[in-house]
Amino acid sequence: MTEEPVQSASGDHEPRIRPEPTSQYSRSLEYGVAILESFSVERPVLRISELADIIEMSRSTSHRYAMTLVELGYLEQDQRRRYRLSRRAGGPGIEFVNTLRLETPSANMILEDLRDATGYTVSMGVLEGTRVLYTQRMFAHGPGQYSADLGLGVGAYVPAYCTAIGKALLASLSVPDRRKALAALKLKPKGPNTILQKGRLAEDLLATHAAGIAVCNQEQARGVRSIAAAIVQAGRSRPMALSVTVPAKHMSITAMRKELGPQLRTAAERI
Repeated sequence: MTEEPVQSASGDHEPRIRPEPTSQYSRSLEYGVAILESFSVERPVLRISELADIIEMSRSTSHRYAMTLVELGYLEQDQRRRYRLSRRAGGPGIEFVNTLRLETPSANMILEDLRDATGYTVSMGVLEGTRVLYTQRMFAHGPGQYSADLGLGVGAYVPAYCTAIGKALLASLSVPDRRKALAALKLKPKGPNTILQKGRLAEDLLATHAAGIAVCNQEQARGVRSIAAAIVQAGRSRPMALSVTVPAKHMSITAMRKELGPQLRTAAERI
């Protein structure tokens, strides 16, 4: 088995409504996009009251925008008047991921080789603001792997601050860009070891930059460890990185660095 289908839902994302748009800014379009971004892996089905709370808009206005998106084919409504994303809603995201994949034509084969060599799920992603977008994911099927993968496939977003792939990407930024990214982060507990102090995270990123390898020790979720390396190639549209996800009971952080680190670096250099 190779890749899973692209997921249209994104996780851990809160839509933002600008308080004072410019004269050339479409507030209606912004609200429509905000409604679509309200759905995620964790909340695939929403009522109008929930949508209104998320985007901080009245229920009547939320209903009007939601019904417009239903008519356009981007939302579906069930018999209990709950809404979910339609298949059509994933179209632009799928095309975006496919465009990014064109920048790394050899990635599919290299990720398959890495998965087969390590025996664990491997992923490639790009930095999108404070999150990482999975553009490739090759799943392994050993004991505990399904739980460690958290049900996330291609097209899913994960926080940058509590994942190995995210920390590898943040550490690869220039010092000014890294400071800017750190300032934009909102650190929330995810796993038992999530780093919640920006000073501590900054130190972690410095160590990651020096080592060329990032690790996550149950920071994203309990029972999940991962290791990642940035893909350092000129001419790419945005920072990219590779990661390996390991059930925590299978391997310690020290063993991951020693056994998986060299393989990960080699794969990153090949892409």
